[in-house]
Amino acid sequence: YGSERNSADRIVGVFITLPFAGPARQARLDEARALADAAAQHEAALIRRLSAEVLGNARSARGARQSSLQADEAAAGLRRHARLLALGYELGEGSLAEVLLARRQALEAEQAAVVAVFEAAELRYRLLLDAHALWDFD
Repeated sequence: YGSERNSADRIVGVFITLPFAGPARQARLDEARALADAAAQHEAALIRRLSAEVLGNARSARGARQSSLQADEAAAGLRRHARLLALGYELGEGSLAEVLLARRQALEAEQAAVVAVFEAAELRYRLLLDAHALWDFD
């Protein structure tokens, strides 16, 4: 709708656009569909890979936590054993070499337990970092 000559003439018009189907148009449509399908498949593969990675990391963290608990129990057992051997040595049973070996094994077990705790904490915090649970990146 429009007007001309100081609104003396009024003009009304209609535009109609009709796309003509042809081989080039069909080819562009097929190309767009193929690209969309490829993008969807790429997205699905990426989601599967990331899901598997997160699941594996979560399992590793749970396993590391369980290992740290077991290592702590083993260290406690070796500490008790070393204490009993030292008591036996004081009472005249056993040798000094057995006591020293037991203490060394207890200390090594304690060290392994501490390392296991740190490894479990590292895996846990890596999961929290990946989940953006430690701080907000936005």
